[in-house]
Amino acid sequence: MEAYAEYKDSGVDWLGQVPADWSINKLKHFGKMFAGLAGKSGNDFSKEAEVGHSKFVPYTSIANGPVVRDDRQYVRIHDFEKQNRVITNDLLFLMSSETLEDIGKNSIFLSQADTPYLNSFCKGFRIHDEKLAPPFANYLLQSDIYRNYFAQVARGFTRINLKQEFILNADLPVPSMLTQNAIADFLDDKVGKVEELVAIKQAQIALLKERKQILIQEAVTKGLNPNAPMKDSGIDWIGQIPAHWDVKRLKYVCRIVKRIIGHEGPDILSITQKGIKIKDITSGEGQLAANYSNYQIVESGDFAMNHMDLITGYVDISKFDGVTSPDYRVFKNASPLLDDKFLLLLFQMGYKMRTFFKYGQGVHTQGRWRFPADSFNNFFIPFPSLSEQKAIIETVVSVSEDIEDAIILKENQITKLNEYKVTLI
Repeated sequence: MEAYAEYKDSGVDWLGQVPADWSINKLKHFGKMFAGLAGKSGNDFSKEAEVGHSKFVPYTSIANGPVVRDDRQYVRIHDFEKQNRVITNDLLFLMSSETLEDIGKNSIFLSQADTPYLNSFCKGFRIHDEKLAPPFANYLLQSDIYRNYFAQVARGFTRINLKQEFILNADLPVPSMLTQNAIADFLDDKVGKVEELVAIKQAQIALLKERKQILIQEAVTKGLNPNAPMKDSGIDWIGQIPAHWDVKRLKYVCRIVKRIIGHEGPDILSITQKGIKIKDITSGEGQLAANYSNYQIVESGDFAMNHMDLITGYVDISKFDGVTSPDYRVFKNASPLLDDKFLLLLFQMGYKMRTFFKYGQGVHTQGRWRFPADSFNNFFIPFPSLSEQKAIIETVVSVSEDIEDAIILKENQITKLNEYKVTLI
């Protein structure tokens, strides 16, 4: 799009110059802001439809904008008459976030079929004045100028919050409706094409990750020789294995250890889906315990797993000495014929491929699907020779590195596409 022939000072320091024939008006003069869900608890939310649940717009949909069309997340509504629904062309804002990058992010709701509820960390703005086109306003407020402004006026430490007054009092440069529609149409076309490319890259990444897990599963349960004679393992999740392999229960190869530290001081270890990390308890971020003396010891080389949550939990070999939650499971490889890395491949696959899931107990819709000690001890794993385990590890590591390199390439391409989208806006 070409530059305008003449510009003027907007009168707003952070806004700078605007085209000469554009007016400056505060957002609050064009409509009304409404609140998101009130009085909700974590147990009220679900990713699946249940009796008594209604559809709502999740935080992530707004953050990933610029458009929200459909969502499959649900919430139990207690006071229907006190909650606000979202309608077509509403602008949706993130009012609370853990990072400045997300605070004040906005999207426009364009679904014609649904009128969902709005996440409690968000607020909506409904435009009533015909002089402001919602699609134009949506793109305008996504520009770097407003992103930087909202980041400057937001406040908080462990969680960043933005007061609605800063959104309502934000000055908007408003051109004629003809120009607004032309700009919105231009961006709809360009941004739409960018998002199609991003969606393709994201689908490719998903396929690469799926391929990686399938390759790992095939290697650790079927071996590397596709022509090897096979036999039935007798275990549902394993199926057939090479005829010369064995299967063993975990209780014969692993030893659960529970050692309470009894004092404060050691590093606190967190089990994340990117591995075991030392927790920074000085920042005040995340969940903190009042007393760490009842935490259990983890030594370098120990396995530690969040067996309380088979959906978002994980397992890893610790590279650190420290302590972790007494609710987690710490165990050691007790067999000289079992390689630690091979055992880790089996356990991490158990999470990523949901192998452990059918052996769990609890309420999975609330993230409480745990792997009891009895199920753990009696869980069967394939058991090839030590030399085959090492060959499998070497092959898996090599193939995984190639796939991860391809994933990083796709992620970098997505980053550049998103940067281009921001530049367009």
